[in-house]
Amino acid sequence: MAATPRYLREGVIAGLIGATIVAVWFLIYDAARGAPFRTPTLLGSAALRGVENPQAVPVSTGLVVEYTVLHGVVFALVGILIAFLIVSAQRQPARLLMLVIALLCFEVFFLAVVVWLARPVLDDVAWWAILVGNVLAAGGMVAYFFVGHRALGRALLGPRSRVAREGLVSGALLYGSCSTTPRPARR
Repeated sequence: MAATPRYLREGVIAGLIGATIVAVWFLIYDAARGAPFRTPTLLGSAALRGVENPQAVPVSTGLVVEYTVLHGVVFALVGILIAFLIVSAQRQPARLLMLVIALLCFEVFFLAVVVWLARPVLDDVAWWAILVGNVLAAGGMVAYFFVGHRALGRALLGPRSRVAREGLVSGALLYGSCSTTPRPARR
């Protein structure tokens, strides 16, 4: 039996990380609006059932589960594509541009599909909330890949990686020291 290529495993894991981040984001978003699980219900009803009137769709466990599975599979497939591009870029660093373009295209494509399939529910689910969820997911996926492929970060930042790391650390330390310093009373 042949071994599964590493990029398939890493892609699925990264995709599930991204899908989980989006799910948690929308759970927080919906809870803040007083309607937990409303977003996956609406997106699932639009994508899987073609619902035209989102107001008539009650929150349904079955629909949330169906949409969550679809969401996880799509993110796993995108994760596999990104993992493949990372492996390819490690062999030929010039392909890093393809990786960046693929990430940007994924965001644009996903928003286009949401607008196309879920147009009726976009009055209830803000487009910016979908974009924020996907940006958070992309950040989580990229962080996962950077941990597994340390050379990728060095290739992207080149000799500036050390400077960037030092800048982040010093900025965090400065912020921490400023926020704990007592302020003199105003008169």
